[in-house]
Amino acid sequence: MSSPVLPLINQLFSENYPSVQVDIQFVGSDKLINELHNFELDVGITYMEDQALNKMNTVTLYEEQLSVMVPKSMLSTRKKSITWKEVAELPLCLLSPYMKERQIMDEAFSLVGCDPSPKLECNSIFQLAFHVMQGTLATIVPSGFSRANDAFPGTREIHLTNPVISKPVGLVWEPVNPPLPMAQAFADISYRFM
Repeated sequence: MSSPVLPLINQLFSENYPSVQVDIQFVGSDKLINELHNFELDVGITYMEDQALNKMNTVTLYEEQLSVMVPKSMLSTRKKSITWKEVAELPLCLLSPYMKERQIMDEAFSLVGCDPSPKLECNSIFQLAFHVMQGTLATIVPSGFSRANDAFPGTREIHLTNPVISKPVGLVWEPVNPPLPMAQAFADISYRFM
């Protein structure tokens, strides 16, 4: 997941704990939960709908919606929203099928009776965005992704509708007593963030 709140939370954490070095890793949902259970990670940020999170401490941070990222020349600049059916007809590059984000996309396509065949699959949202910059492919990103990074010239986002997909994203950590110091520190900052 490419969380737009991660830099803000990290900044707040670093201001409060300047001598602590933060190590950010991008791992799948199953691996995240396993590494939290094994105390290999202190906290994680993930989609909150996973049943495995029921026994964990959680703080919902925001609702994530999806947009299509296209080269500016691909669609009319007047187009402010686009349906999943319309996106299924575009030349797509998408996240790999095993990734939770892709599974959410596939569910949305299925709801409208579509099963697009992407031209490219990749486990890096940044690589997908770089391919969009080349001008022939589109991809699906969290709304605000390209604005937050401001690193993908020649592209724009169009809000996805019919259906609008909104998923809660939050902080997760192991419920141990006493709480792990790093997990508690991130949780305290997350509560203030909200």
